[in-house]
Amino acid sequence: MKKLLLFILTIAAFKTATGQSRNNGDIKSFFFSGGFELGVPSNSPFSISYGGSGKAEVRVARTLGVTLTGGYNVYNYKGSFLNFSGQSTNLHPAFIPLKAGLKYFVGPGFYSEGELGTALKANYGSGNMFAYAIGFGFEAPLNTYSDIDIGFRYEGYSQNQYQVTGIRVAYRVGW
Repeated sequence: MKKLLLFILTIAAFKTATGQSRNNGDIKSFFFSGGFELGVPSNSPFSISYGGSGKAEVRVARTLGVTLTGGYNVYNYKGSFLNFSGQSTNLHPAFIPLKAGLKYFVGPGFYSEGELGTALKANYGSGNMFAYAIGFGFEAPLNTYSDIDIGFRYEGYSQNQYQVTGIRVAYRVGW
């Protein structure tokens, strides 16, 4: 947790210190990001959630974007048992969330977003659940075409045991 906080503060300090702000000529209309997700489930038998996701964003206005997100998330049980080969004896639930949403920029680089969609079960049978997410984040520019996107969110599925507060760190490109 201390390393994560240090990383976030370092990115924020770097962004502030270098003063990399984009002007009107640098505005792009389409973006794609791919990143790693890590979360802490609440009120559930799970200890951690992790996975990856890809997100497409189309700017419909200067401060508003429409997003499409797809990913793969795994929930680890608390106190998972390992057998002699180091493999878990429990099959951890995995999901493929597919969501659409809106991303609103409240200031240079800072945003809030909300998403709705479905989560497909990747194991433990078939079926899907309603998925929703709300969060905020910031984008630290690397150059005129790419950013590091750090977002925090609360995500839940229609089955109450799948709720997570998490972070997503992604590499984002625009054109």
